[in-house]
Amino acid sequence: MKRAAILNIGSELLVGHTLNTHANYLSKELNDLGYSVYYHLTVGDNRDRILSALEFLGEASDLILCTGGLGPTVDDITREVVADFCGVELLEDSESMNDILSFFETNNYQMTPNNKLQAFFPKGSKILKNKVGTAPGFIVNKGKTSILALPGPPRELYSMMKIVVPMLRGEANKLYSEFIHMYGIGESNCADKIDDLFKEQNDPSMGIYAGDGIIKIRLSTMKSSEKEARETIRPLREELVKRLSTYVFSENGEMLGERLLSLLRTVFQRQPLIGGGSLCNLCSTVLLIMTTGRNSSKIRFVSV
Repeated sequence: MKRAAILNIGSELLVGHTLNTHANYLSKELNDLGYSVYYHLTVGDNRDRILSALEFLGEASDLILCTGGLGPTVDDITREVVADFCGVELLEDSESMNDILSFFETNNYQMTPNNKLQAFFPKGSKILKNKVGTAPGFIVNKGKTSILALPGPPRELYSMMKIVVPMLRGEANKLYSEFIHMYGIGESNCADKIDDLFKEQNDPSMGIYAGDGIIKIRLSTMKSSEKEARETIRPLREELVKRLSTYVFSENGEMLGERLLSLLRTVFQRQPLIGGGSLCNLCSTVLLIMTTGRNSSKIRFVSV
């Protein structure tokens, strides 16, 4: 199993000025490429803290994916710190320098000397072209760990991931997940009923989450195909549903509102001549059930 870490660099992420959406996006991308993401770290534009983060993550990761700090300003220091981490010097890449010069000429922008810094990379790097900006990315190795550095602006990051994904994709397994959704039971009560399964879990792994009155159980496995993943997950999913059947309203990730709409469609199909008054009564009953504490009524309705 390949281990990955995401290191988001930028002081703006720590002071609340910018929402860090990269961690969520990149985790999904890496999971689909067969990586297990072990860490998310966010650090400001500080050399010592970036270096400490790289040293920590380097001990536990096959891939460190860094975002941010590749611009032309004095606080864009990712390339310098990665070079220090790898124990190599920064070297100019002539092709990248020409690309930067061409970008400014084509767009009639005035280029300042600091933009040339974006054409320097740690020795031994593979350069990744940036088709929508001036900051190329790069990937460089230190021992068995690869450090992949990409620009922080979302438009540039998403564009460059189109280059990165094929580069990282191999014959590796992919993360597959299934979800069981429940209503009418608390998180602690649910956990108590399946405590032994949590302690014994290995493959698939299991997680439990609570939110908006819904309890979700996630079952995940790394496999080479969906069929293999389903076969791996099936025994544990069946045992969970058996123990928690009173509360389960979906075994395929369907949300409660979606499930209710599906049930209403089924009722209308069975009773196509239902009158307006009856329809109102039915909808009122649904709303009453959903807003009262009568859990048994809720479960009976959802289990129609």
